[in-house]
Amino acid sequence: MSQHNLGELFFAPVDVFLDDTSSPQPDLVFVGKANEVIVTDNGIEGVSQLVVEIISPTSVVRDRVTKKELYERFGVKECWIVDPSDQEIEIYTLENERYELLSAASVLEGELKSNVLDSVVLDVKTLF
Repeated sequence: MSQHNLGELFFAPVDVFLDDTSSPQPDLVFVGKANEVIVTDNGIEGVSQLVVEIISPTSVVRDRVTKKELYERFGVKECWIVDPSDQEIEIYTLENERYELLSAASVLEGELKSNVLDSVVLDVKTLF
């Protein structure tokens, strides 16, 4: 992301403090250039533009439901759900304060685009 000068990408473990009681640790977090003041020595203090959750057999409900609903409630613009076992990625984008499926693809279906990372195209085959 830095090569495109869009912002900064953080890898787990990094705390995302959404409020005093909600501090999930997404697998990946993207903070755009315009919002970089939320990055502190303690973690990310505020709402990032994009989070990525990578599902494991023990985290399906937590990632697909609990954390996704939390990100939606606090206004994270995009939530990506990566399912390595099915080799699929789903991108949810915030529309009228609710997540809508923007796109989904598997290794057989080629490329994904993001509303947040509009200059980045991901070839799903290269990720799995």
